[in-house]
Amino acid sequence: GDSYFGGSSLGKEATWVNMLGEKYGMDYVNYGIGGSTMSDYVTTNNPMVLRYTRMAKGDADIILLEGGRNDRTKEVPIGDFESRDSKTFMGSINIMLDGMLETYPNALIILVTPWYHTGKVAATGLSNVDYANAMRSLAEHRNDKRIVCLYAADPNTIGVNMNDANFRKKYCIEPNDVSHLNLDGMKYVLTYMEQFIASEYAKFKGE
Repeated sequence: GDSYFGGSSLGKEATWVNMLGEKYGMDYVNYGIGGSTMSDYVTTNNPMVLRYTRMAKGDADIILLEGGRNDRTKEVPIGDFESRDSKTFMGSINIMLDGMLETYPNALIILVTPWYHTGKVAATGLSNVDYANAMRSLAEHRNDKRIVCLYAADPNTIGVNMNDANFRKKYCIEPNDVSHLNLDGMKYVLTYMEQFIASEYAKFKGE
């Protein structure tokens, strides 16, 4: 992941990801790096497609693959469903999914989208929602029970609306920050994340 998992100025220990791991006594590793892109369209932002192979090996149960916000900023092309071009958003995700499915044969892989925010990059006309929609559509296209999408760009479901100044003032590190939740924000989303992951994992295990 990127700073959503890296925690920005909060640090990883204050992210909902680490909170979840601690709550259930999980063995977990958080690889989030602030500014990280999925794609290596630019190589200056710790592209996940280049570093995912350095994840710890072992019999993982759940893998969370989160990103897209920085791909938007860096004007990464969306690409298409069948692409394995690491210079595109969907191509890089496909590469990582292919590798993770092989390396972690018993894991449920959960794609986590960016938060809802409709601000667009002028050069592409794309917003967080466009990358979130692409990720969700790719998960559906893969049609694999081991791949699901946690769609975090629906403010009506998850409650995060980065367009809303009142939300940002209460739940973001700074009132003008459209990306990074503060500690209250992390606690706020934890309940939904916990329930979603538990439900999907139960279905995955046939329970």
